[in-house]
Amino acid sequence: MRVRDPADEAGQAPSVLGTTRLIETVQNSGAVERITARLELRESLYRMGPGAGLDRDTDPIGRTRKCGRVRISTNVSVEQEREGLRLARFGGLVICGAIHVCPVCAANISHQRSLEVQHAARAHLEAGGTLVMVTLTLPHSAGMALEDTWGVLSEAWHNCASGRYRKRDRERWGQMGYIRAVEVTHGANGWHPHTHVLLFLGPSDDPAALAREVEAEWFHRWHRFVVGRGWRAPSRRHGVDARAVSTSTVGEYLVKVQDGEPPTAPTAGRWTPAQELTRADLKRSSEGNVTPFGLVSRWVETRDLQTLAAWREWERSSKGRRTLLWSRGLKDFYGVDALDDQSAAERAQWEADVLYELVPDEWDVVLDAGARWELLDAAATAGTAGVIDFLVELLALDGPDALACEQCEWNNHGLRTRPCSTCGDRLRAISGRTDHGS
Repeated sequence: MRVRDPADEAGQAPSVLGTTRLIETVQNSGAVERITARLELRESLYRMGPGAGLDRDTDPIGRTRKCGRVRISTNVSVEQEREGLRLARFGGLVICGAIHVCPVCAANISHQRSLEVQHAARAHLEAGGTLVMVTLTLPHSAGMALEDTWGVLSEAWHNCASGRYRKRDRERWGQMGYIRAVEVTHGANGWHPHTHVLLFLGPSDDPAALAREVEAEWFHRWHRFVVGRGWRAPSRRHGVDARAVSTSTVGEYLVKVQDGEPPTAPTAGRWTPAQELTRADLKRSSEGNVTPFGLVSRWVETRDLQTLAAWREWERSSKGRRTLLWSRGLKDFYGVDALDDQSAAERAQWEADVLYELVPDEWDVVLDAGARWELLDAAATAGTAGVIDFLVELLALDGPDALACEQCEWNNHGLRTRPCSTCGDRLRAISGRTDHGS
């Protein structure tokens, strides 16, 4: 069963955007600033370029620098939502699908992951089970390499959750599975990777008391492993936290995230277990810490070289890492047909009509002029006529007839798909291209 987005049934715009559907005109939405910030961050990554000694073949985020810019088809389509807010988007562009290093794709992927977690969590509670969210933190200090701390965090989890412990938890609490997420922030004390785990437990007359029992047991395990590994002992206050999850807190996720920024505190307002596990892309900095995308934002503002070095470390260390893992059999049990990251990033959230086909030279002019968002705004506001009027002005043409003629190639929908030699030469002269590449 494919998990349905509640926004689909409500006829509302999705709360996150993928690369091929860059939506700039989000009417009546409190998420405009957040959406714009993600797009700007991705542009910052493009301008940042690869690190010293790297080229396009060795750059760990080379594909992300193409996201939303480079064509994967001959033309770039300008599309508009058929119903609802009539939003606009581009089609035919690279979607990198990189959850760790692309703020736009991360939003779309994380939103899909939240729906999957929400579906399983709600089904478990409705069947009479109990959910407990456990957060596990390692002591850390400045100078520790992210690769090392992340590795120890993973090792600690497997040591404390497998083998005899797994059997004990199944017998003691009726544990049938878990969903584990890794979140990483950076601050004055260096890298701070920590784990959020949603435990799927058996029925309980007192979930709060069960959560306290889980916390005590997990602190004992966590403390024993961390100290045995030669690390500083985790504190009782910060090392392990466990709390029961109720039906109401799972249901709060149905309130769309475009309803405003979620609070930093995981127990406040609408910040729910599903978001705690999957929406690190939405979290603001707390206690001076920032998410990896916050490092990019900080570098844009300050050009601080230490901040840049931290981001480069994140690029290297996060590559190939999985940050959300389900225990074996849990997805199948609750009918979650999870998409892979690439599919989640590409997932179309709404049906759209193609308004216009931008041929390569037109796209080059739009891209070089930094006019993508203005073009989408024109499309969302005035449809095909708005796109044509915008291009006529951008290309400094005499009128709409200068964009195409009867000699151009047209499809069955009345859209020009390839310019004739005359129109093509005119466009190439404007774009500054001398070749006839596609």
